[in-house]
Amino acid sequence: MATAKRKSKMGKAGKTAKPEWQTKTDPKTGNEFYFNNLTKQVSWTRPAALGGVAAPQPAAAAEGVQFEEKVDPSSGQTYCVNTATGECQWTAP
Repeated sequence: MATAKRKSKMGKAGKTAKPEWQTKTDPKTGNEFYFNNLTKQVSWTRPAALGGVAAPQPAAAAEGVQFEEKVDPSSGQTYCVNTATGECQWTAP
C-alpha cells in the first residue's frame, strides 16, 4: 500500500514564519523595544501594527525639545536622543 507524503505548512525547516513586529528587551536598560523582521526597523515606541498610537509630528522642535544625533556602534546607524528625557529613536524628529 503506497502512502502519500504530506507537505507541511510550517516551511522547510519545520518553523513557522516570524511575525512582522517582535517585542524585545534592551539588556542594558530593561526597556522594551520593537523590531520589524521584514524591514529590520527598530523602534522604542509601539508600532501601529501592534496597537500603538501614530508617532507625533515634528512639532517637538517648535516646543524647544532638543535632540542629539548619535551613532550605534554595533550597527553604524544614526539615532536621536531627546536630551530632556533620554528617550531614543531611530528616526529624526
